[in-house]
Amino acid sequence: MEQPSSEVSPAHTWLSGLQSWTPIITSLAALGLSIYNFLLIKPPKVEVSLPHVVRMGQKSNTHAYFVVQPTFTAPTKTEDVEIITKVELKFEPRNPADHDEDSQFWWDELVTFEASPKENFRHAADPTPIVIAQDKPQQPFFSFVAERWNFKPIEYRGTMTLHRRSDKQNPIVKRFCLTISAKDIEEFRKKSNSEWPWYSFRDDDPSGKEKATGKDRRPDCYVRWDGY
Repeated sequence: MEQPSSEVSPAHTWLSGLQSWTPIITSLAALGLSIYNFLLIKPPKVEVSLPHVVRMGQKSNTHAYFVVQPTFTAPTKTEDVEIITKVELKFEPRNPADHDEDSQFWWDELVTFEASPKENFRHAADPTPIVIAQDKPQQPFFSFVAERWNFKPIEYRGTMTLHRRSDKQNPIVKRFCLTISAKDIEEFRKKSNSEWPWYSFRDDDPSGKEKATGKDRRPDCYVRWDGY
């Protein structure tokens, strides 16, 4: 009587091998899906760019104010959002010899800007968290106010600190330079009794006037521009 063959068919071998690899393939697929979901749902990396123009001034000897419109973008794709919860502004003299009482600016409101011929700011919203999404860049107008503090004709180091929901220990910090001249202070005084006099300062030279006259300044420094 002929004995049955003990050889295993190629098909059976292939199926057995596939079964042994199935748990590994499933685990790798699950890991890949987890990593994909993690990358999509983590808060986006937010980039903050300061504008070329800021507007500021002071009212008598009672208030100083500063208006700035930064741009918030999230270049990486993610389904989650970042939330800016608080914004702070501080000015310090660049020269330690000019040190005075520290400025105490607070975020007063969000405003809208009316262009010429009115050229005025209007209340848009109270300070509130700002949501930044990958497909929704933001350009809010921040209005800051300081009481019982005035600018002096010196160079300041400005620091704008933006606190965020995703990383409370490491806020976004933007630094810049602001130069106030004696002429600027005199202009402030002349219009100090108007409702909210403001003046434009730029960190660039769009007309080329400064370059043509040989003036030199720091590239990140806002100065009063004669074009306005």
